[in-house]
Parts: sequence; structure tokens; C-alpha cells
Amino acid sequence: MTRIVWTIVILAILLAPAHSQYLARMFTDDAFPMQGGSLVWLAEGPVTGGDMADLAIADLNGDGQEDLLVGSGYGDLLYYRRLAGDIFAAPDSLIADSAASASWPPKPRQVSPALVDWSDDGQLDLLLGWEGQLLWYQLRGVALRGGQAMRLADGTKIAEAIRQVAPEVGHLAPTVGDVDGDGDEDLLLGGDDGSVWWLERAAHEVGSRWKTPRRLRAGGSPVVVGSRARPCVLEWDDDGDADVLIGQGDGELWLLRGSPDGLEAAERISVRGQSGLTALAPQLASPGEIWLGTADGLVLRARPSSDTLEYSGKLLARPAPLDVGQAAAVSALDWNGDGRLDLLVGNRRGDVHVFEQIGVGEKLMMTSAKAVSATSGIVCAAEGYAWPRCADADGDGDLDVFVGTGAGLVELWINSGSFVRRGPVRVAGQVIRTAGAALVAPCDYDGDGDVDLFVGSKAASTPNTEATLPAHRVAYFENKANSRPSLPIFNKGTLITIQIKGGSQQAPLDGMVLGPQLAEPLATAARGATDFLLTADLGVFLFSTSQSRSSYPFLEIGSWPGRLPPALAPAVYSAYACDFLGTGRPVLLCGLEQYGMIVACTNCLP
Repeated sequence: MTRIVWTIVILAILLAPAHSQYLARMFTDDAFPMQGGSLVWLAEGPVTGGDMADLAIADLNGDGQEDLLVGSGYGDLLYYRRLAGDIFAAPDSLIADSAASASWPPKPRQVSPALVDWSDDGQLDLLLGWEGQLLWYQLRGVALRGGQAMRLADGTKIAEAIRQVAPEVGHLAPTVGDVDGDGDEDLLLGGDDGSVWWLERAAHEVGSRWKTPRRLRAGGSPVVVGSRARPCVLEWDDDGDADVLIGQGDGELWLLRGSPDGLEAAERISVRGQSGLTALAPQLASPGEIWLGTADGLVLRARPSSDTLEYSGKLLARPAPLDVGQAAAVSALDWNGDGRLDLLVGNRRGDVHVFEQIGVGEKLMMTSAKAVSATSGIVCAAEGYAWPRCADADGDGDLDVFVGTGAGLVELWINSGSFVRRGPVRVAGQVIRTAGAALVAPCDYDGDGDVDLFVGSKAASTPNTEATLPAHRVAYFENKANSRPSLPIFNKGTLITIQIKGGSQQAPLDGMVLGPQLAEPLATAARGATDFLLTADLGVFLFSTSQSRSSYPFLEIGSWPGRLPPALAPAVYSAYACDFLGTGRPVLLCGLEQYGMIVACTNCLP
């Protein structure tokens, strides 16, 4: 390990108390606080920061290749060492976990790194935007001077000076470049309010101080973009004048072309080949390539061409955490018929992907994502927040796909060699519509040979006023098709009663206190009861019913008087129980909303 890498390790130790988050824990098979679990990996897959990726690019280990730092929106900072070619090694978390400051779900805590030889000593320094602070760390071989606040020439902290004149600026993300063409590196800061600030160096010396921050101007006016401004200094058109490319929270990119008279008015730059991008953070990787951090935590490659960027793929690592972007809705099935359970996963963007299992060794390893093909292109949720589950809906012997969507609908895709969208599922002629994003669990619950449905929903910030299923309620719909094969016919259903049993002197507590989202039946236990996996706002719980499957389920769980029942796992976006490892022991697969990753917990279920 080179001296530079050792300094990064030391840096991680020093930063740990202030920036503690969860990727370090997930990389070491301890996915949740006091809850073991193994992160699912891809043999080769996209580089990820987990969420809201902000980038810094430089040769960190002195091998002549550009490495990558990725800061996330949840306080993580990952180091990706570049291998030969365009592939990166598995990530190392530079921010260790501290149980004292841990919480789940992780709290928003953006980390924005920049790497530059700021002290003119021939070694890289780290500039870090974090929770309203701007910090500077000097690297000296294997010795590291502690982080310090970046200051103006008069000693005032830069972040405080900006907030004195612009209290709404929020988080500040640093980048460097010679904006004014005077031969030294200037500092640009992108504010979460969309503003961009420019600071000139006051001196070339160790511990450089900076002149008073000014709003960056272009075309004679202060630069203001949408929220979460992320600037990058580069040469876009090779005319000798520095240009500035700015990304923003909704995925727009703006180019400020440099000229002898200063920066020109902003022009919009599109990313051809990609749609639906949000929270772009651009960085110049080489003269002919720009890397873009996205809200999903992934890093895209693109090449400038006139007034556009041409998308040229994602950065890849070997191996990489399985990250679907955000809101991982996971279930398992043997998709390819090899006897191993594969993963069917939806995400926030509405994508539906299959990941095939290729073996269980030191890490749970899967193949890269494969989109599920359909006659219309691919199976997806056009409104986002895809929640896919497979079942033989029409009784023809193959698997069809039910997809819950962000619009609160349950779409049915029938397998006819390629999947065909048959529209939203209806009950007694009325479209099922949930208050938030729809969740669905198809199964033959009553044992009559056809597919019934359990439907729930995520809470929505603006509940759907046309909802037929209110928030925090789960419904059961019974398939009443008279013959098979045929499409399902749902002509009746019921809201499921969920109760928490207390002691003999305590009345049952309404299970709505847990914030139920979806109830899914598991295998019938020997005692004749049916266990249900309940995904809720407060965690994942194991309920049961002693009623026959020919009647509507009535779910119960025991509890100590005055206490809520213990959770199998903390709050996650999705949970699915199965024998994923093929050992005869149930595994709880947990899809994470914040990071988009999947964790396999082997000790959660009895």
C-alpha cells in the first residue's frame, strides 16, 4: 500500500466520529444496528455511493490512473481504486461506523469531496463539504494534519461568511479550477439553494487563505440554477478560456462558456441516451470525458459534443454492491431454472430487473442486472416505484408479473413468450388504487388453484384522493375465476384486521400503530397456523393467524404489556422471506430505500 493510501486510511479514522454512517457496516456483514446481515454483491456492477453521489477524481495511489471518491447524501465517503482499464476495485468506506451516533434509517448528511494539491507540496489534499461546514485536510505521506475549517484572509470561516449574506445557502459543495485565468486554482462552491460562489486565493502558501466570496456571475448576472448546485471547471470548447458546467437537483445541466470578457450566460446541456436523471454532480475525469454523480448514487460516463453530453455507460466495479438506485423492492424466484433462487427487484425509477445467483462464497454474488423484456420494450412502472412479484396469474403454467406502481395501481403483465401489459387490476370492475405507492403479494392463499392478492401501500406525502385502499391498511382480494387457464377475476375482498395481543388484563391494540404497509403469508406452520410477514413503518414483524385459509385472515402477534412487539428487522423498503441460500433455513431479504441495496439476514426468522 502506498503512502497516499495510508493517509486515506488515517483520514478515515479521524473523520469517523463526525460522519458515521452505514456503508462501512454493510461492507463488513453487519447491515443494521445490532442486527447481522450480509450485503448482496454483483460480480461486476455499477460503482455506487448509495445515494446523492458527489464526486472527486484523482490518482490517489500514484499508479498513474484516476481513482474515485464518492460522497453520499447519508454521510458516507467511498474510495474506489481504479484497476487496469475502466474497471474499479470493490469500494472501501473511508468513514468508519460509530455505534454511539448510529441511527436507522440513516439521516440526510451530504458529503461533497474535492481533491487538489491545495498547499503546493506535491501531495493531494482533501476539501470536504459536510453539514454546513467546509473542511480542509492536509496529507503529508503517512502523517496527516487534522482537519480545519477553510477560512478567509481575515480568519473568518468561509461557510459562515457566506451564510451571513445568504442564510438560505444550505450545504456547500467544493470544486477547484482556474476560473479567472490568472494561473492559480480558485474555489467554487455550489449551494443547495442553487447559488454558486467564487473565491480567489489570497496567497500561495501552506494554509492558504481566501478572498471574500462573491456570487459567480455569467452574462452580467449572478448564477442561479435549481436546487443543489454542483459546479465543475473544465475546457468544454478548447478555446483557452475556462468554462463552468453546473449540475442541479432535478438533473439539468448548465454550461457557462468562458470568454475574454468573462463567463457567458448559461445554456442548457442535455445528456443524450439517458432520461429521468436527477441530482447531477459533474466532474472532469479526462479531457474527453465527464463523470456524473446521480441521485440514485450511481456514476455515469459521458463525452461532450457541441451542446450535448453523449452518455457512454456507467462506471463499473469488480465486485460491486448490488444497488438498484433507490427504493429496492425485492423478491426471489428461480428465474433461469438452474435450481438457485434469483432476485426480482424494482426501484424508484420504475425499472424491473432480474439478478441471477451465481454462487454463495465469501460474498453473496449475483450477475449484472437484466431488464425483463416485454412486447412494448421492458416491464416497468411508468409512474415509478416499481414493486414486482411473479405468479402464474392466468393458469397457463408460466410466470406472469404483477407490478405495484407509484401511482397506486397494480399492473398485470402476462407472459406470452414476452410480457404483455394487460392494464391495472380491478375488483368488481373498479380499479384498485392505493393511497400511496402500491405493494402487492400474489399467492394462492385459499388453496383453490388460482392466484389471490394481498395489496398494501407506502405512506404518501400527498395521499391519493381517489384511493380505494387507505393508507396503513392491507387488503385481501380473492380470485373467483371459474376456470383455468383464464385471467384472474377479483369480485370481492376485505381489509385485514391486524391486532397486537397484550396480557390477560389488557385489551388488544390495533396493529395500525405499527404503520402496516403489506402482509404476506408464509408457509403453513405445523400447528396449523399461517405466519405472515408484515412490513410496516416501524419495522418488519412476524404475525400469524389460526383461521383456516378458506376464511379471511385475522392477524395477531404477542407482546409484553405496555410494549410493542419486537421487530425482526428495522424499517426497510421491502422484505421477503425465502430459502435464498438453499440451506433449508429461511433468509429475510431486505431491500433498502435510502441506499437501494439488498441485505440478506440469516438470523431474523425462526
